[in-house]
Amino acid sequence: ATLNATVTGNNLQNLGGGDELEADSEDGVQTGNLHGRSLLCLNMSGNTLDAGAGTMVVDEDGGTAQDAILNIVQTSQANLASANGIPTGNVTVAGTPNFSAAACATPTHGSPLTAAGGQGPGAAASLTTAQLSVIVDEASSRFSATGLSAAQTQLLQSVSVAIVDLADGRLGEAFGMTISIDVDAAGYGWFVDATPDDDSEFDADGQAITEEAAQGMDLLTVVMHELGHILGLDHAADGLMAEALTLGTRSANAHDEVFSDQTW
Repeated sequence: ATLNATVTGNNLQNLGGGDELEADSEDGVQTGNLHGRSLLCLNMSGNTLDAGAGTMVVDEDGGTAQDAILNIVQTSQANLASANGIPTGNVTVAGTPNFSAAACATPTHGSPLTAAGGQGPGAAASLTTAQLSVIVDEASSRFSATGLSAAQTQLLQSVSVAIVDLADGRLGEAFGMTISIDVDAAGYGWFVDATPDDDSEFDADGQAITEEAAQGMDLLTVVMHELGHILGLDHAADGLMAEALTLGTRSANAHDEVFSDQTW
């Protein structure tokens, strides 16, 4: 999960005997977050801490697995202290937060990926977290194979993916660093590939050649589409980033064509 936080203009006094201001990026996988890195982007400035003598703690609690990442806009421990009017020695830094990080991003709501035929007939089986997790892993692997930067890889690892009941006709959508996947593929049901690392259920044009694949919306395509939005890709006229998906179609098998000339 990702949190962009700006903390400014506060007048804080030590009333409880502890630190007046603490920023802590916690580790661990949160419920509904299939890819469990916690990313906190923090901008703390212009705060008044106990008449200039207060204390502040910034703690990247990522452990050995680096499950939690703390990015700080200020350039250093000393700059963070100065920005809040307290001595450098009054700021405690734990872990290894990243100073001089890019400014915290404002989440944007991407356009949803819709079913080409509108809302389906319903009565389809619900997607499970275990099914989705496997497909998310494969989608991330396919993007990684295109040569992502370290920052983009970190971005994908910080995405939260959740199963929700989206509005009629919607298969998936991205908001900020959260991807929402419809529980039953807009009433059509999902094709959850048992062998997601190959495209043997589809022909070279992405059309299903097995009965199971032909009867559902391809989950791998939808997840890759939404990850594309996270990485900054917009909708396209066709292919993986098309704004609508037809039943029994996989666009993810065209990823070499889509991304071969993509400059990240």
